[in-house]
Amino acid sequence: MSQNIWVIKESGEKELFDEDKVRSSLERAGIPREYEEQVVNHVKKGAYQNIPTSEIYGLVSGFLGKAYPLGKDRYSLKRAIMEIGPTGYPFEKFVAELLKQHGYTVAANTELLGACVTHEVDVLARKDKRVYFVECKYHNQIGLKCDIKIPLYVKARSDDLAHKLSRTDPGVEFGAWIFSNTKFSSDAITYAECVKMRLTGWSYPDNGNLQDMVESKKLYPVTTLNSLSQREKQILVENGILLASELADGNGLRDILRLKPQVADRVRRECDILLG
Repeated sequence: MSQNIWVIKESGEKELFDEDKVRSSLERAGIPREYEEQVVNHVKKGAYQNIPTSEIYGLVSGFLGKAYPLGKDRYSLKRAIMEIGPTGYPFEKFVAELLKQHGYTVAANTELLGACVTHEVDVLARKDKRVYFVECKYHNQIGLKCDIKIPLYVKARSDDLAHKLSRTDPGVEFGAWIFSNTKFSSDAITYAECVKMRLTGWSYPDNGNLQDMVESKKLYPVTTLNSLSQREKQILVENGILLASELADGNGLRDILRLKPQVADRVRRECDILLG
């Protein structure tokens, strides 16, 4: 493979193919090293000039699907989270569960009165003496970023709420926190760091980002599962079942999807491997 293969990113930008990026994505997904070189060689053989990143993803996931199916589940996490849409509400519920599993007391879809106006808060998260007004920004297209407008308005809302609530609970520290299933623009990150606002998105921050929070507690969405069809995944999401761990007892597979026993067993086996 030529060293000068250009890759077209989802944003339309071009960059040189970098096999180290493929390796790092495999490492983040927990792919054993014994498969790493095989995957990289497979991608290098299939790459061509101006190949879209979506096709590189397809080369990787296609290889893993045959050689190491569990790895495909983990490698597909970003797209799996995107598939819990099409609206933002399931993502809000997903974020609430993430925070709950990480030790926060949560309340979803809350209306709170600020100093000036009433605000709808996607998730109110509390741990010890710290309370966060959590804004969930869901995108259903890879390549879209949260730009600076989002932290600007979230900061204004947070200040209005904190000004009001600090009067009744003076011992609590209030703050804003934005979750996104995609990335943040550089200006959004710079502003958030300046005003001490928390951001959690894809690959940001370096530690404790969205994929870290999912993988550390094995909170994989049902859309990760390859043994379910797209329609079956959507039916589960529409019925409020978002996590693969919720399928462990088989109730969702039997009562909601009405799968045949042998098909349900196959799905449960995949869940057991993914969550094991």
